[in-house]
Amino acid sequence: MSSHSLEPVERSIQTYPQAERIYEVQDNGSIHGHSEASEAIEAYPQIKPVWLPTYAPLLNPIEKLWRWLQQEIFKLHRWAGDARGLRQRVSDFLNQSVEGSGALLRYVGLLGEGQRAKAIPKR
Repeated sequence: MSSHSLEPVERSIQTYPQAERIYEVQDNGSIHGHSEASEAIEAYPQIKPVWLPTYAPLLNPIEKLWRWLQQEIFKLHRWAGDARGLRQRVSDFLNQSVEGSGALLRYVGLLGEGQRAKAIPKR
């Protein structure tokens, strides 16, 4: 198994060292089914893959994050002439969620009363 295939898994574990369970949302991209990717996930019992159906981007919370980013930062091309400012705004937007964000979890449907939030096991 190459170290490259472990990077995202190890990064998740390093980011959330106290987590008993980390859900990794997987679409049906061929890379996710590769034997090295499967071995990497199996090596860490706290990682649980959540497989999405084919062609279901609206079920993937990251797609909603990208939509929110587009609405907040890219709308009307306000930063088109300022690449450095754009990079900083995108970085600031993404960094607000590094330590956890209730607003983000609500926006993508993982917190609250929606069906996706209800599907997540409660402790």
